Amino acid sequence: MFDFIKILIFGGVTVVNSSPVALHDEPTVIALDQRLKAINCSASISVDVTEYVESRDYRDFVRQIESKFEKGCLKATLGSKDGDAVIFDVPSVAWGSPEDVSINLRAGSGLSSGSSFEVLTIESCLPLSSTTIKWYNYGKFSCEP
Repeated sequence: MFDFIKILIFGGVTVVNSSPVALHDEPTVIALDQRLKAINCSASISVDVTEYVESRDYRDFVRQIESKFEKGCLKATLGSKDGDAVIFDVPSVAWGSPEDVSINLRAGSGLSSGSSFEVLTIESCLPLSSTTIKWYNYGKFSCEP
């Protein structure tokens, strides 16, 4: 119940980069304007990949995105001043419309309630010319399988 209340009060979406950023296979480091603090282990990073959508059919473009951005293609690392780091590299496609397609990256492990971050390092095996990155700070109450 306490997690649910924390999500209601503190959960939400934060746009990480104030202006669109280009991503490529070299790491891009973004100093965060505001610290990101995880409510629970379900927080995720979302990267806009709409520029790679070639079809307006949901099933087609999900297949396209999954085949282009295979596991490991997009990788983000959130770091703290203390040197702690959490890698976000577990992808899933998120669809709002054909004009709003993202890949959500979750941490495979290491993200715990209260984790706090000041720096984002992100890279993509495919170039993204002008993308927006978001922090989704809510999700399942438990990360147990």
